[in-house]
Amino acid sequence: MKIEGASSIVTGGAGGFGEAMVRRLVGAGSKVVIAGLAEDRGKALADYLGDAARFVLTDVTNEESVGAAVAAASELGPLRVAVIVHGGPAAGAQPQWRALPACDL
Repeated sequence: MKIEGASSIVTGGAGGFGEAMVRRLVGAGSKVVIAGLAEDRGKALADYLGDAARFVLTDVTNEESVGAAVAAASELGPLRVAVIVHGGPAAGAQPQWRALPACDL
C-alpha cells in the first residue's frame, strides 16, 4: 500500500512501539498524528519530525477527544492508516476491570 501524501494516526505514538510506528510512517511519506496522553514526549517527537507530524492530546476513553485526533489527521491528508498501540489505564485510576473496556473498545 502506498501512503505517501496520506495521513495516519497512532494512539500511544509518543513512546516505544508507537514512536517506532510514527517514525516508520513518516519515513514512508505519511503525515502522522501522534495521539496520546504523554504530552511532553509527543510534542518533542512532533517537533523533531517537523511538518510530517502533529501531536494531539488524546484520551482514548473519550469519544470527543478521539474525534479531535481523527479530525486533525484528516486535515493533514486523506486518513488511510490507524495504528492502535496505546497503553491501558493508569494504575490506581479506577478498578482495572472497569477501565480496560473503555481503553479497548
